[in-house]
Amino acid sequence: MLLFLLNVPVLLIFNSSTTFIGFPILYFYIFFVWIVSIIVSYIILKKYYE
Repeated sequence: MLLFLLNVPVLLIFNSSTTFIGFPILYFYIFFVWIVSIIVSYIILKKYYE
């Protein structure tokens, strides 16, 4: 799923000149996907590491 979210066609959807707090939307999308992948990894590892 992570590879799909960081695939070039999906990234091109968010590659626009629109900004949020002065930063392009693409930066927020990449940061959001990165932080969600860390949280999901933590949950999975915590559940199955026991």
